[in-house]
Amino acid sequence: MATRRATWSFTVLAIGCANSGSPASVDSVEWGPQQVCADPGDGLLDLEDQALGHGIDHVVVGQQEPSACNWTPGGVVAQDLDLDGDIDLLFHRRDAFPWLYENDGEGQFTRHEIDLGGLPENRRVTAIAAIDLDGDRLPEVLATGIGFLARSANLGGLSFDTWSALHLVEGFPRTCHATLAAGDPDADGDLDFILPGLDGVPEEGWLLSGDDEDWIPTHDVLLENDGGAFVDRGSLAAAGDEPSLTLVAAWTDYDGDADVDLWTGTDRPDPSLVPPAQLYRNDGPVGEWPALTDVSTETGADLRVAAMGLGVRDLNRDGRLDYCMSDMADALTCMLSTSQGGFAVAGEALGLRPDWESHPELPPDWDQLPDDPGTKEWVTWGLVVEDLDNDGNPDLAVTASPEPEAGTPALTTTNQFQPDWLFRGLPDGGFASIDPGESGFHSTQYNHGLVSADIDGDGARELITGPFEGRPQLYDTPCTAGAWLEVDLVGPDDNTGGYGALVEVAWGDRRDIQEMHNLAAVGQSPSQLHFGLGDADRVERLTVSWPDGTRTEVRDVGPRRWVRVWHPRATGAPPPAPRPR
Repeated sequence: MATRRATWSFTVLAIGCANSGSPASVDSVEWGPQQVCADPGDGLLDLEDQALGHGIDHVVVGQQEPSACNWTPGGVVAQDLDLDGDIDLLFHRRDAFPWLYENDGEGQFTRHEIDLGGLPENRRVTAIAAIDLDGDRLPEVLATGIGFLARSANLGGLSFDTWSALHLVEGFPRTCHATLAAGDPDADGDLDFILPGLDGVPEEGWLLSGDDEDWIPTHDVLLENDGGAFVDRGSLAAAGDEPSLTLVAAWTDYDGDADVDLWTGTDRPDPSLVPPAQLYRNDGPVGEWPALTDVSTETGADLRVAAMGLGVRDLNRDGRLDYCMSDMADALTCMLSTSQGGFAVAGEALGLRPDWESHPELPPDWDQLPDDPGTKEWVTWGLVVEDLDNDGNPDLAVTASPEPEAGTPALTTTNQFQPDWLFRGLPDGGFASIDPGESGFHSTQYNHGLVSADIDGDGARELITGPFEGRPQLYDTPCTAGAWLEVDLVGPDDNTGGYGALVEVAWGDRRDIQEMHNLAAVGQSPSQLHFGLGDADRVERLTVSWPDGTRTEVRDVGPRRWVRVWHPRATGAPPPAPRPR
């Protein structure tokens, strides 16, 4: 049972407010009640789709005709939209406000129909996100598409204001933005945006064909938050101003120097068309905007991977972040940090190749691709790295769907057998493929979106998918024997979600490091970080390194509960109270 609203709080030391130079101060930590699992399960095995049983009942009608962009339908957002302590859900709709599901606190959902005006006329929504932009901790709903970024302000009580444009290109050419990412590269405290550039739209009525000669690479767009107005800071281009086809991007501190850098993946990474994936190091302010230096080649991040999803975690336990991404191949790809400051690339060596023969729906012609016989082209999309069984080793889940052609998977010529897959995390940082006979998370429905979220407060993260067409799927995970922490951050008013913060949890001889992100292509998991702890009965240290340089440290933490850490400058922090016993 979830008991989200009962809390305790007490004071802990916040070390070094780096930007202000002020002395050490105190901030508050809230604690949820300790949870007891009476009937532990594995968290990875025997998963079945239970979406209808949880009240998620809408049906997506997939686009069957050609369109102007290679859309990525099926976006999912899991966020507490009404600040009642549980996780609500949004599902992408291409021409309206997202399907919204309110959580009753126990993991049962009620659908709300919200009809708003204000979207740019005849411009379909490609991606959705939920990010607080006005400091009240209520996440605004954001939508992007062809040449626009729009916001629907959260008014509280699951009520939302009419759409308003934050960025709008009136004429042609326009750029298809298939996703967005928010971060604070200029270190002024508020959230800026990158809108990755996918296909170009040169004129009204433009439609893609299946011919790659129709593809028009574009530049990514940088938007600076200037007091709530978003100023176009120009285009980001790699390889000497060469345009690209970018589907996913992330503001992330890859080098651990307390400012966010930028990683952008490359869709359709044909070397004759576009440059590879790019990593930009943040070298600090140059005028009104920081210098973003391309370090892709020197770090080994210049991969030719059709990246459509991203998971960030310290897999090799060296104290630095690693990056796993989806691809069009027979295995997933990860960049593992090295002691030289760059990355070593692995995928199959980490065990991230499915055991295809174990799938009961495997077609006989699976390896007979017309242009490359013998190669298994697995087209993966949403990806999460999450400890689903709470054994202390992060697991990995990924959705799959055929490559879209002429703007839709309905017209694909690639193999239509594209199963979702699940991998169990191993103590050495690698993974083991889980067979379909052991777990139900192997759907062959065309899925794109994927999030993990603890919808019922039992300490086990559920998996929720968003489809190209059909019904979403919700895989309800049981509570586990393994211990856990669910860490919720409350940042200052300009970044209440704490995006860009690094959280480290240390127990026994182990530590785990995660970074707070928002939207990652087609999925936005909650603004909370989940840590599986295995058989730990105590966490020696929980450390939050905030984006402004402040460092909050909490010692001697009892697990199996959620923990909310407030930044010293966060509005509305609760008063101190005794530590829970």
